[in-house]
Amino acid sequence: MSQATTPQQVIRYSPKPLNEYAGTVQGTSYGPAHSALLGAPQAWNLAYLSFNFDEALQHPDPYFSTHVVRTMQSRLDGGGADLIDKYPPSQTVQGLLSLPAPRFVYLIRQHSVLRNLPLFLNYGQEWLNTIEERSRICSSGDVEDPQVIDLTLANSALAKYLK
Repeated sequence: MSQATTPQQVIRYSPKPLNEYAGTVQGTSYGPAHSALLGAPQAWNLAYLSFNFDEALQHPDPYFSTHVVRTMQSRLDGGGADLIDKYPPSQTVQGLLSLPAPRFVYLIRQHSVLRNLPLFLNYGQEWLNTIEERSRICSSGDVEDPQVIDLTLANSALAKYLK
């Protein structure tokens, strides 16, 4: 399913919406759909990228969701976590989670803050390998380019640079 992205819209990395990642055993609900910490689209993106919820609805580490949220809150300037939303999302890892998954992984691997991210501190190179591998299967949010009908506007825009 293709979806256009705008500043308000976040690409969903998972093939299904979060609410479909739920299970019940003897009347007890579990899975990421029931996590209060993973309700934000960016949190769900990072969780889905970091663990295969299509195979198992629950991460083996009970603190996984907390690590996801703390990683999202990590400031890109290396100043720790933004626990009170003082900084705009563009200055935290959260802002990068609006990008297609492969782009997020590329940027986070290159960034100096990587070694201080809670997910990296807790899971190390295994986490990096996981997000790189899973980024290839995540939805990219790509949309088909509109058909070009008239090149007049493009030609006039380019003309000023070709003088």
